Amino acid sequence: MTGGNRITLALLIGLGGILVAAGVIFYTRFWAPNRKLMDPEWFATASDAKRLEVAHQVLAWPWGNHHDAFLIVRELGGPESVPRLIRALRWQPDGPAVPCTKSHCLDALRHITGVDAGDSYVEWNRWWDSVAHQVPPRPTTQPASAPMP
Repeated sequence: MTGGNRITLALLIGLGGILVAAGVIFYTRFWAPNRKLMDPEWFATASDAKRLEVAHQVLAWPWGNHHDAFLIVRELGGPESVPRLIRALRWQPDGPAVPCTKSHCLDALRHITGVDAGDSYVEWNRWWDSVAHQVPPRPTTQPASAPMP
């Protein structure tokens, strides 16, 4: 085998390895979590902690079953869920008609934080930055302009 052929073969093997690694990452971090949320058997047997972990994985991507993930995070999430919800809110459409998926995200944020910082990613991100990333332990929703405890 000539030197040029060896280099070509090494490049092809390296490219193949990169493609396999990308496929594994895509499967384990995107495809599998979304499939789990759609599997009634998995959902019925998974612990709350596992359901929350999978919901967080789904919200890490701009695509996927955000609707169900938001519902799970609203019920099971805590302060660790807030930055994930705010990031996912960025991928939801703005405008006068709010799709139910975005409503579920906003509901989860308000439920977990006890604050109503608005209806947009910009407003929630601004609030998150202003409270130094600390979620106040408030049981009820209050306007974002209210003083923090």
